[in-house]
Amino acid sequence: MLNMKIALRSLLRHKGYSLLNIGGLALGLACCFMILRYIAFETSYDAFHEKSGRIYRVVMTEYGEDQMLRSAQTYAPLAPIVSGNLPDIESVVRILPWSVTVKTPSNELFQEPSFLFADSLFFQMFSFGFVSGNEADALKSPHSLVLTRSASARFFGTRSSVGETLMIEGRPFRVIGVVEDPPANSSIQFELVAPMLGAKNLVGEWLFQDGKSWHWPPVYTFCTLTQQGSPERINSMLPSVMLKHLGGDFLPKRDFQLQPLTEIHTASLYENELVPTTNELTLVLLGTIAVMILALAGINYTNLATARSLTRAKEVGLRKVSGAGRGMLVRQFLGESVVYAFFALVVAVAVSELLMPLFAEIAGAAVTSTFQVEMPMVGAILLLTILVGIAGGAYPAFVLSSFQPIRVLHGRGGVLAGGSRVWNLRSVLVILQFVISLGLIIGTLAIEEQLSFISKKDLGFRKDQTVVIPIKDEDLQAGFQVFKNSILSLNGVVSASALSNFPWERGFYGFPVSISGKGREQSTDMPTILVEHDFVKTLGMTIVSGRDFSPEFGTDKGEAFIVNEEALRQYGFDDPVGFELTMKSVSAGTPKKGKIIGVVKDFHFQSLHRKIEPLVMTVAPQPYYLDNLIVHLDQGHIQQALAGMESLWARVSPDRPFDYFFLDEAFDDLYRSEQRLGKMFTVFSTLAIVIGCLGLFGLASYTIHLRMKEVGIRKVLGASLGNIAALFSREFVILVGISFVIAGPIAYLTIDRWLDDFAYRIDMQIWMFASAAGIALLAILVTVSTQALRAAMENPVEALKNE
Repeated sequence: MLNMKIALRSLLRHKGYSLLNIGGLALGLACCFMILRYIAFETSYDAFHEKSGRIYRVVMTEYGEDQMLRSAQTYAPLAPIVSGNLPDIESVVRILPWSVTVKTPSNELFQEPSFLFADSLFFQMFSFGFVSGNEADALKSPHSLVLTRSASARFFGTRSSVGETLMIEGRPFRVIGVVEDPPANSSIQFELVAPMLGAKNLVGEWLFQDGKSWHWPPVYTFCTLTQQGSPERINSMLPSVMLKHLGGDFLPKRDFQLQPLTEIHTASLYENELVPTTNELTLVLLGTIAVMILALAGINYTNLATARSLTRAKEVGLRKVSGAGRGMLVRQFLGESVVYAFFALVVAVAVSELLMPLFAEIAGAAVTSTFQVEMPMVGAILLLTILVGIAGGAYPAFVLSSFQPIRVLHGRGGVLAGGSRVWNLRSVLVILQFVISLGLIIGTLAIEEQLSFISKKDLGFRKDQTVVIPIKDEDLQAGFQVFKNSILSLNGVVSASALSNFPWERGFYGFPVSISGKGREQSTDMPTILVEHDFVKTLGMTIVSGRDFSPEFGTDKGEAFIVNEEALRQYGFDDPVGFELTMKSVSAGTPKKGKIIGVVKDFHFQSLHRKIEPLVMTVAPQPYYLDNLIVHLDQGHIQQALAGMESLWARVSPDRPFDYFFLDEAFDDLYRSEQRLGKMFTVFSTLAIVIGCLGLFGLASYTIHLRMKEVGIRKVLGASLGNIAALFSREFVILVGISFVIAGPIAYLTIDRWLDDFAYRIDMQIWMFASAAGIALLAILVTVSTQALRAAMENPVEALKNE
């Protein structure tokens, strides 16, 4: 209790020191809390399901000529094979995301992208709690429908929606249940769920064609294992089972494996996820940053405690003369330090609560803004605070308490006696401090440079001023040419075309393709884009050989193909124009046969995380492939063109809402996680510099106080203010140089590994390391020189009068 009173008196008597010490430590603790809460949230995905430990997703690896594709999606025929041929399988559920138009009883229209088709055991497998309705009856009838609580409120307000009817794509579906909204940490997000039985009726008879659904549409396949089920056993059996059903000649070559549900969000290496995932390396980096920030705060706290202890040497002498033993002094100093640390803890909790919404917005995660009181976490925080307090109070507790009272009171011993130990401690702390700061700065510069590279890279097509309008209306698709001509007549429209789908949504179409010419033949499952004639022109692509599709050639719709340059490189073709090409499964009936009429310059239609694949384009043989209208607009008339398209849409498709997106924004979304990581690195590297400067302030005070007499002597001998500032800065510059030698290789290896996730990436440049060193040196010179100049401007007589 006495130590607490002494600590409070010291805190109030030295307000500036207390503010710096408590504020710096609180800032570090608050940053650490926010990062750890974010990591805890990201690693909690899907754990809320009652059977989460037994639920697995079947994932697929496709092997091409020189590359492989890891996909979170499989195909519809897989489910009955898994269910009927593998042991330990309790249930299998397929999920097919779709975008549908919903019409309410009050004739309101909604375009719903969060719509799922699912097998009947969906709600038995996953724990999405029912608010109303019968879980046992859910998804059994082909035209039944389950809504989330928020969707029910949107469509029906406060009245019960069970028993009500919604028109989905013009067909009636009866609401038989309402469930809670999927939590933010769910890998399966939805607002409406309809039975897989109704998918074919709703979407089209072509959806699940016998023998052809191994190519389209891709679905997500989940299975629940029995209590004694072994995923390792199933994984070992899958290759032989699939070989039996697909045969050795099936293209592309595919492997299937089970992936635990709880690993999907953070440990997934697969593409085409249901919701965006978090790279595991990103969490490791953020966890490392949390430790670094806390270490910086602890170093800063220790430095300031060390500097403050200088003024207490005589206090130690007086206490010893008054009969205080060393143990009493140790307890006092450690107690005071721990009290300061607990004050910092209180401030840190308040600051983290205040800043958590802002941090969650930067991180792009729905992290709870309420501090979760869990005993293991509370215990860890309290232990951490005590350890930081002990570390900060160790020097005054054990070093100052050992001083000889007579020497201290005469101003000779104590501080100088501990000088070499202080120097070693200070050196280590400064080096560690700037290893952390330099590493964060280098990481920030590298991430920002990679993001800049992505934004400036030529993708091989024109994405600016390009609008995409999803087309779900079969009549519009069937009469696409008339609709396209109406769009082209609008003011501000430059050109228009259509394509089947964007690969970041549901992957490329993949059809079995055979190419033959000049005595060679190549068979493969080739990524395919189904387009309208003016697709290449509308997106500003470049034909490097041959010609583009053209309505002037009447055979182009049925017989023409265009391949990209990567197809030439991968298959070893010099100039394939004129080669025969046969594409199976692209249309009902006989395969599509024709010739390659052109080669298009490579273009990136997916994230730069992936290499460009061999690609074939062909004019859509059926109107139902024309799912997206692409319109290139004149820069000066974008809003006018949008208004015109909305008005036209209301006339030609009154039962569907006008929905559109800009192509450049869609591509920017592909790198949203990298942009968030860049922002977080920028924030935390800035905080690292700020906290580091607080520590330098304490160390500069400490060093200059030790050498005040030296400063006085140098001034008497004619040293200028600049000479004195340079004298004290030199030592810290040397320590930063040592820090740079340590931090440089560590930062290089870490960031280079992060960059390896991109197929197209920058190389680490010398200027990044030089800039980081320059920023650190500038911070040192400003902080240390300010303190040195203030000391140098004092009257040297004051420093020398006791000599």
